[in-house]
Amino acid sequence: MQEPASSAQPAASATAPGAHPSPTCADSAAVPLPPAPDTIPTPALTHLWVFIGITVGFYIAYTSWTGSAPHNDWAKRWIIVAIPVTTTIGLLLGWPSAWRTILTTMTSIYLCAPFVAARVESCTLPIPDAIPCFADNTLVLEMANRLAHPLYYQVLIAIHLFGSCVAWSFVASHGGQNYVAASSTRPPTD
Repeated sequence: MQEPASSAQPAASATAPGAHPSPTCADSAAVPLPPAPDTIPTPALTHLWVFIGITVGFYIAYTSWTGSAPHNDWAKRWIIVAIPVTTTIGLLLGWPSAWRTILTTMTSIYLCAPFVAARVESCTLPIPDAIPCFADNTLVLEMANRLAHPLYYQVLIAIHLFGSCVAWSFVASHGGQNYVAASSTRPPTD
């Protein structure tokens, strides 16, 4: 007949060998343990996401611009969305807590850039018998279409790149915090 297991045997260790013991009330004055390395987003990885987003967007925009026929505006539609969308994805992957700031900034760039690029193009087109920037819109559009928009797409890519770098700098300088939410005067809804 077997004897029942005796309770005098030592209890199994609460922690595995090499693992940190869990803190107790007596250890409250001790320095807390750092979190596991896989939970800390490193600044290099954060900036790498944004750099990859801007680079992929620029590649898509540049190949859409150079790889399509001069008068094929439908093929060049990707220029308008490539850089803002991929940069927004990169910024959100890098700093997910600043989503309001990122979406507000990149939406502003996306919506305003085509108007600025069109204005720059209309002010630089050589229109006979017209003052640049103040010519009739139909005349400017006809001239730009005839010349296959000589500056519009280049200026649009440049504005998107500049705006993306400014947004990157703005979000990074605020440490990834939601600047738009912090500056809001609305009372909290929580």
